[in-house]
Amino acid sequence: MPPPPRKRGPTRSLHPPQLPSPTNHAQLRKTCRNAVAHLREASLILGLCLLYAAISSLPRDGLEHLARTNAEKLIAFENSLGFFWEAGWNRWLAGTGEWTSAAFNWLYILTFLAVIPASALAYYIADRNRYFHYRNVVVISLLFALAAHLVFPVAPPRMMAEYGFIDTMKSVGPGWYDMRDVVTYFNAYAALPSLHFAWAVFFGVLFIRHPSKLLKLVGVLYPSITLAAIIVTANHYLVDAAAGALLMALAFWTHQAIHKGETPLRRWVSTVRGKIRLPPLARRREALKSGG
Repeated sequence: MPPPPRKRGPTRSLHPPQLPSPTNHAQLRKTCRNAVAHLREASLILGLCLLYAAISSLPRDGLEHLARTNAEKLIAFENSLGFFWEAGWNRWLAGTGEWTSAAFNWLYILTFLAVIPASALAYYIADRNRYFHYRNVVVISLLFALAAHLVFPVAPPRMMAEYGFIDTMKSVGPGWYDMRDVVTYFNAYAALPSLHFAWAVFFGVLFIRHPSKLLKLVGVLYPSITLAAIIVTANHYLVDAAAGALLMALAFWTHQAIHKGETPLRRWVSTVRGKIRLPPLARRREALKSGG
């Protein structure tokens, strides 16, 4: 008599079940931390842009009259020292033809809206520690500049046609940039100090300190071309540029002073950073398990 058939149970694999790899968990945690860090940095930059726009759009009675009065004082100051040359250089550019004027207009735009973000992104990718150090210096310079623009608004040369200035943006374009004086988020009376030149000097110094000879050359040419562009296009005075260079020196000194010793401001910054720092994913998971 043949044996009864065996009851078949669930088939078992010869291989043990694959458990989640610790390496995968670590990689996931690292990816999440990096994503949070990138998001936090992007939020900071966006917040600074919104702060600039909010301050620029503050309603102030008599702002245009005050800015023009301050511009006249600045022109008189340069005249007293014998170097009010901006109007002559601006008229020379306008007389060279539309192509030359358009070229300097684009140099004025690109040296700020293209070079500075690209350089900052390159530092963020290549050298994160230096990026954070230099970013703090730039933020300090921005805060100082915003305060100066509020206390001492100055109309740029392009608005002072009675002194012989020609707005090359209006005459040859680009037209989309010429609309900057009518948008609420743009401060039309932020000539002094010139952030345009201040940050060009800042990045110029960083390029000069780089071991590459090509970048050293760029470090000399970049602020030089920027200075020429902001003056001949009637967007800034020479005093604006000098104030911009002094602004960056003050920002560097202030940043060093904050981190040199245990100042009240540094303690406050450390406290705020400690409160907003997100805990690692593992600690958050343990806190949820324990009901905390």
